[in-house]
Amino acid sequence: MTDNPSDGHRDRSGGLVALGVLEIAGGCLCLALAALFVIVELAQARSGQTHSHRSHQPGIFTILGLAVIQIWLGAGSIQARRWARALWVCVCGITVATGVMGLATVPALLTAIEGALAADRAPLPPAALLVVKVATVAALAVFLVAIPSLLFAFYRSPHVRRTCELRDPAPSWTDRCPLPVLALGLYCLFMGWSMLTWAMLGGVFPWFGSYLTGPVGAAADLLGCGLWVLIAWRVYRLGRDGWWLALAWAALAALSAALTVGHGDFSRVVAAEGLDARAAQAAGRLAASPTLRWAQLSHLLPLFLWIAWVRRYFGSATGAPPKQEPLPA
Repeated sequence: MTDNPSDGHRDRSGGLVALGVLEIAGGCLCLALAALFVIVELAQARSGQTHSHRSHQPGIFTILGLAVIQIWLGAGSIQARRWARALWVCVCGITVATGVMGLATVPALLTAIEGALAADRAPLPPAALLVVKVATVAALAVFLVAIPSLLFAFYRSPHVRRTCELRDPAPSWTDRCPLPVLALGLYCLFMGWSMLTWAMLGGVFPWFGSYLTGPVGAAADLLGCGLWVLIAWRVYRLGRDGWWLALAWAALAALSAALTVGHGDFSRVVAAEGLDARAAQAAGRLAASPTLRWAQLSHLLPLFLWIAWVRRYFGSATGAPPKQEPLPA
């Protein structure tokens, strides 16, 4: 079946509905997982385990955020909304990029984690460690690369785009800027959320060789979060100041992390997270590993390349207007 035989585009309403239902189901599973974590924490508290569980709270809120996103975008997919298609393209593209970087770093990171835990228990046999690495890489490859790549290819299809245009003819807010720029704005929002999670941990902020903790660290995290949100808004509005802010803030974040991770006083981070003595010792050994430092910095490399690539959409210093992609008909 075709929507318009003259243009050769096929109706993809069935695929949009089917994926939307699956996406909503995935969101419901995330809600169930978050509820399970909450139940486990309550059970631990009642059993007399008094050490702080603040380090788990950001994970719970992150799972809840994923649930909301999947349910919201799944509903938009069922209704063939333009904004849902555009956001799925951006989210899946970001997920694939970060997933590929994760695949490149996770084997070495797992080795570093095993080394950090070896002092507290017998190390895993080499064969067992290999199985753990293969299983982890396989899971990441499926859930962070393979599935998002398939979704990316589907929602980016001209047939899907045309289906959404016909069923949702009015221009959407996502049509205001090119998809690569929209994706950069979304990634800036994700970076802001990451800083907000550190504030939830009691305030931990890497500051050029040391860690700011407590109220000062929380205030710095909140300011950093606000700056990322501002950058996301200005990028979405195609403001040249937004592009320069994104470049400068990403560079400062990379420099600060490089000078702090593995060199700063990690005991302050441990105190802020409220870890028990055994977990604190293992975390300290892991923090001293160069692998962790490079793993934390690895996600900034594609961000710099991305920022450089979308520069063409933000005009020029001579005052030329930003390069705009035509809005869908």
